[in-house]
Amino acid sequence: MGCIQSGPTFVVDGRSYRIVENIGEGGFSQVDLCREEKSNRLCVAKRILCHSRADSERAVREAEYHRRLRHPNLLTCLGHSVGQPITSVAATVVAEVILVLPYHRRGTLSEELDLCRIAKSSIGLNRILSTISGLCSGLAAMHSADLAHRDLKTGNVLLDDSLRPILMDFGSVTDKLVWINSRQEAVRWQDFAAEHCSMTYRAPELYNVPCPGIISEKADIWSLGCVLYALCYNESPFDLVYSRGDSVALATCSGIKLPTSPEFDYPSELQQLILSMGNPDPDRRPSLAEIRTVLAPLLISAGLPTEEPEDDATEAAVVSQGDVRLTSVAHTQEA
Repeated sequence: MGCIQSGPTFVVDGRSYRIVENIGEGGFSQVDLCREEKSNRLCVAKRILCHSRADSERAVREAEYHRRLRHPNLLTCLGHSVGQPITSVAATVVAEVILVLPYHRRGTLSEELDLCRIAKSSIGLNRILSTISGLCSGLAAMHSADLAHRDLKTGNVLLDDSLRPILMDFGSVTDKLVWINSRQEAVRWQDFAAEHCSMTYRAPELYNVPCPGIISEKADIWSLGCVLYALCYNESPFDLVYSRGDSVALATCSGIKLPTSPEFDYPSELQQLILSMGNPDPDRRPSLAEIRTVLAPLLISAGLPTEEPEDDATEAAVVSQGDVRLTSVAHTQEA
């Protein structure tokens, strides 16, 4: 964990919070462990420094996505605020958007898989099946609201005390279907992907955006396939390519390949599912419903519950009236 802070306080939605310590930083935000002063409950403050009005609008949209997409496998937002930074920052920062989020002490799936890789162990088939099933459920809820995550990876999956996977970080969320009608739009979306979509989980159509063409929710299916691969083998299928300094964009053109000498053995149905989700052609990747059809008998054999895809649309709160839509990357890049 990070260094202990002096403990500044801030107020969101009438509730006072005190920073306990910094637990993470990214290119766009700082993440602090906090304590709500009245209830003494631990939570997380994601503090997004905004250098323009467009930055602020995008950060507020992120909070709205968290608040409106209510599903057990999607991280909720306890509150958000827009104001002046609570600590000293660069003069170019015009505002700070704070998202107050639930704290999950088990951390991320990425952290657990890192430990498995060091120990040369696996989380086990039952955990793999329950985790990928839960992510399918959460992602289906998001897609039913006509949204796509665009940055699905093990580092964006939290684990609650029951080991349920919870998808987080909605800063990359866009409309589910994005039509590309000009070379300018293609370049804009390629730039968006380079900024918001992690390389080793990024679909090939986000490296080379088709023009004319469409970016669909099948990009999330590719990323989910990379997550399933990581669940089985403790790393993304493109981590080695990246670590060697080779072109990940070029490697994705051949699709996801299974390890030639795997340390762990899994049912052929699961291996074939990884390959189908990692097809370089988006139209040939399975839908979430098809993925869950493949998973169902494996879950039943393992004595694990299955869920009907129809449940997701009713469990999730639909984003209403387009009020938090991201319909153009141009909106996210205006000064």
